[in-house]
Amino acid sequence: MERPQDVIIHPAGSGNATVLVVASGKGGTGTSVSAALLALAVAGEGRRVLLVDGTESYGALHMMLGVTPGHTLAALRDGGVTASDLVIPVDGTLELFPGGAHEDPETSALSQGERRLLASQVRELYDDFDLVVVDAGSRLDAILTACDGGVTRLMLVSPEDRIAMAAAHALLRAIDSRMPGLPADLLASRCEEGEATAVHAHMQSAALRFLQRDLGLAGHIPADPCLQGGLGAGMTLQDAAAGSPAALAARTAGLRIINDARSHGPRLRPLASTIPQLVRHA
Repeated sequence: MERPQDVIIHPAGSGNATVLVVASGKGGTGTSVSAALLALAVAGEGRRVLLVDGTESYGALHMMLGVTPGHTLAALRDGGVTASDLVIPVDGTLELFPGGAHEDPETSALSQGERRLLASQVRELYDDFDLVVVDAGSRLDAILTACDGGVTRLMLVSPEDRIAMAAAHALLRAIDSRMPGLPADLLASRCEEGEATAVHAHMQSAALRFLQRDLGLAGHIPADPCLQGGLGAGMTLQDAAAGSPAALAARTAGLRIINDARSHGPRLRPLASTIPQLVRHA
């Protein structure tokens, strides 16, 4: 497979992980699949990648990737295990920090103090990886927690849909008010290249006009009926995505994000005003 000419691969194991928070303004935009494809793609290049599932009550990435968690967030909360004990090998150099719990979410809900503590423990894992991809979903509290410390950049996932684009803009506004200067990019989901350019032009215009900030374009993930069909039939994402247009597009986007994030220098420091919570593979 020919490498894109504008992608530079940095030496593996160099530490100071690139931390990418993948989020959307509304559910159903493909955030989890996009995050997992990005993580798989970069791990496929030999980089050490940690995918963090940001779902506190229900985690789905382990099912999508065909692995079984050995411990739950409740065990980490109760002090019976460490954050590293929850990490699951997935495929090659990809590892998963699962979300959710095996218990009734009503009885295993976390307090804000517990979320702070768990989030800080998970972040201690980051420097063992070249890339950390956090699937933060569409809940604002989970996204704010994911961005609370050590984050390199935010990736907004949105299809060519006016409601989804408006929700993504609202999310960008909320993040920008708490973390001004955090680099952000659009990943256009279920779009071809031309459609992605149009979505980006619309959102970039809004970001410049109302937020006085830039919004980059990371790339696009095209609609892929074969991928969706494979997942629907019970295949793992690794098998369903192998050689697919979606996987190829995710590879290009993921490598460009790593290169661009590295060139921007150190990660942003956590802000004390941010609301922490817990939030995770290309």
